[in-house]
Formats: sequence, C-alpha cells, structure tokens
Amino acid sequence: PVNMVDYCGNKPGDLFDTMDEAARDAAIYLGVLSFENGWEYATVIYTTTETVITYETVTKQHKFLWWTWTTTKTVKNRTKVTKYTYKAVKTDKKPDSVTIPRAPWFKKAVATLHTHPMGSGIGITQFSNY
Repeated sequence: PVNMVDYCGNKPGDLFDTMDEAARDAAIYLGVLSFENGWEYATVIYTTTETVITYETVTKQHKFLWWTWTTTKTVKNRTKVTKYTYKAVKTDKKPDSVTIPRAPWFKKAVATLHTHPMGSGIGITQFSNY
C-alpha cells in the first residue's frame, strides 16, 4: 500500500515455525493498526499441521552368487510439522475494549494478544499467559 508500511510482509494466516515468530509478527501487525486507528485489536495464535514432502535417494547394493549390482531409487517421505499462525484480527472499533477471538475449530490456541492504542496509559501490546 502507498499510505501504510508493512515491515515484515506477513499477514494473518501466514505460517511460522515457532509461536514466538507468530506472536512477534502479530504484535507488529496489530500495533500498527492500533496506532493508526486508535482502537484496540485482538487475535489468537494457534497451531496447525502441515505435511512436508521430501525426497531421498536410496542406493542399495545387491549380490547373487558372483554377480553384484547397485540400484538407486527415489523415496518420497511425508512428515507432519506443527506450524503456528494467527487468526484474522478483530476490533470492536473502541479505544478501550476488544473481544478476544477464539481459535478455529479443532485447532489448539497457544496464546492471545491484544493491543492498546497509544496514549491509553496501559502500554502498546499485551500477551496472554497460555
């Protein structure tokens, strides 16, 4: 956008390797919105699983009587990896209150986050104690 700054280039729904990365990105994203609009914003950080596919080359030595030969094949491996993301932000368009959203169904919430607009005296961002 021309009139806003997006330092990280991330947005709600992006996947992160750690909960801290997701929380840091959400705090920056929500902090900017809160500062610009003067409202409190909230989100929930939750886990999601992603299947990572890797390929491995396997070489095998064969022997039968006096013959020996080598075969090579590519094996496809699937691994489930836990990633972290945060839900689309929520605001009640008020400078002093916001309702904390819930994690999507069948997803495990690991943290909530909400902001305070500048000048509220409470600070900028607060994390939950999940």
